[in-house]
Amino acid sequence: SFTRKFFTQWLTELSGASIISMRSHATFQGRKSYFFRFPQTQILSEPKKAKKLPLIIHAPTDRSGKGTKYVLAAIDALIKDGKSFEFELIENKNNDYVLQRLKDADIVIDQPGPWFGRLGVESFASGCALISGNNYEYYGIKNESPAIQFDPNGSSLRENLEKLIIDSELRQSKMNAGFSYWQSHYSYAAFISYIEDIVSNKKGDNIFFPLKNHKSLLLKHAENRFQKFIICLLYHSKE
Repeated sequence: SFTRKFFTQWLTELSGASIISMRSHATFQGRKSYFFRFPQTQILSEPKKAKKLPLIIHAPTDRSGKGTKYVLAAIDALIKDGKSFEFELIENKNNDYVLQRLKDADIVIDQPGPWFGRLGVESFASGCALISGNNYEYYGIKNESPAIQFDPNGSSLRENLEKLIIDSELRQSKMNAGFSYWQSHYSYAAFISYIEDIVSNKKGDNIFFPLKNHKSLLLKHAENRFQKFIICLLYHSKE
């Protein structure tokens, strides 16, 4: 609810020296925040080799939010065009099954949007080429991921998939880059280092500030006078 989100953000900013969040979650952001990361356990000990017949996986938790209709349209078009690959749509399976299939996959299609989710990180740790969100500037992130941007467009997705299917060297390079990205950003060692840097204020990487029009955006979407009053109260203390 509005009130719960507001007071959670307000109390966090009031009491915390550092806030770890995401742009899309920082609804009432009033100060700088560090980009949220989470650790991912090791799945493979080293990058794997691209297969002659690549397996493509899409494992949506919600078809609408994960762009499944675009995925199915692109896959159908590639099949009709005679491209050689395997495809698995994973639904209603536990995470152990997904992780096992990721070990066999060359390509994973995650989700459109600004960034990748847990599946994307698991895909990198599994040495897969990833198609997902990669708008790193939206979060103020200074290091672009090797993910291929998933635009909510069937023809665009088809084009990117076709390149990966046909060009095994390109696919291998993306698979290797994804594994390296997991090691340097989402492994447990990288996670510990990242948190230590935040606590010690050694680095200013991966910090994003409130949008310049943050207050006006909130006021525009406020549902009543009470919400507008709370928004103005929050931002008055920071102006």
